[in-house]
Amino acid sequence: MTEAQWLDSAHPEKMIRYIQRVVLNDRTWRIFAVRCCERVRHLLPDERCRTALDTCARFAEGSASASDLAAAEDASNAAFTEFDDSLRETAAAAVHAACLPNDMHLYAPCATRQAALLVWPRLQRKLEYRWQAAVLRDLFGNPSRPVTFSPSWRTSTAVALAAQMYEAREFGAMPILGDALQDAGCDSADVLDHCRGEGPHVRGCWVVDLVLGKE
Repeated sequence: MTEAQWLDSAHPEKMIRYIQRVVLNDRTWRIFAVRCCERVRHLLPDERCRTALDTCARFAEGSASASDLAAAEDASNAAFTEFDDSLRETAAAAVHAACLPNDMHLYAPCATRQAALLVWPRLQRKLEYRWQAAVLRDLFGNPSRPVTFSPSWRTSTAVALAAQMYEAREFGAMPILGDALQDAGCDSADVLDHCRGEGPHVRGCWVVDLVLGKE
C-alpha cells in the first residue's frame, strides 16, 4: 500500500493487512478493537459482554490486570458459546477477540470485522468501514513517515491539553493542541496537520499519546 492509498483509503481490511506487517504494538491494536466494539455497544446482547468490553478498555489503559483480562475473556467466550443466533454470536465474538491476551495485531481485526457486521443496513455498514479506516489513521498515524517526537515539545500547556482531552474523551481542542505544540517548536507537518485535521480522534490518538508519553 502506498502512502497516498493509506491516507485516502476507506477500506480498513486493506489497511489492516498493510499495517499488520509494520506495527505489532498490542496496546494500539487492542484500543482499535475496543473503539470499534464500543461503536456497537448498544447491540451487545449480554451484560457479560458489556462488562468484558469495559475491562478490556481498562486493560489497554493500564488500569486492569492480566487476570482481569483473562476473566473478561472467559466471560465473553461463555456468552459466545451459549448464544444460538447469529447476531448475538457475532457480538460476543467481537468482544471475545478484543479480550484475547496476546498477538492483538492478529486478533483485533477479527473484533473489528465482527463489530462492523453488526451494523445494518449495508449502506450504514459502508459508513462504519469508512469510520474504521479514519480511526486506523488516528491511532497509527502515517506508517510511511514515522515521527520523532522531541521531548521539548512536551510543554506543560501541551500536556495539560492532551490529558484533558484524553480523560474527557472529547477532542475538540485538537487544533489548540496543535498551536501549543507549534509554540513549543514543533515543526512536524504530520503532527500539526493531524491536530488541525477534521478527525475523528479517539482515545489512543497517536499525537495525544506522544504528548502524554504513552506507549
